[in-house]
Amino acid sequence: MDCKELGKRIKNARLNQKLTQEQFAELLDISVSYVSLIERGSRNATVETLLAIADALHVSVASLLQDDQHRDEEQTTLWHQLTQNRTAEEKDMILQTVKTIVTFLDNQKKKPV
Repeated sequence: MDCKELGKRIKNARLNQKLTQEQFAELLDISVSYVSLIERGSRNATVETLLAIADALHVSVASLLQDDQHRDEEQTTLWHQLTQNRTAEEKDMILQTVKTIVTFLDNQKKKPV
């Protein structure tokens, strides 16, 4: 496991939750400097801390540990499973629904907090 990649995933998940390092550290009951070291990949998190991080960020430990290529492969497999016995019209409907959700999420990000 590449500590720098894990740190980037943790940081991105923290930012998605709109948490500062200070707020995040307080949630985890650890120091801000330890959060910083973990996010930079300079320090390994203990198993307990990694579990607490995943819980605080509302993500799975697996999502933090998986590399992007593996995640992309899983998502592609899932897409094929969900659409394998569907008509072209049904596949278009599924895709249109996903596009609607993505547009909604993008619009939510643009709204001022």
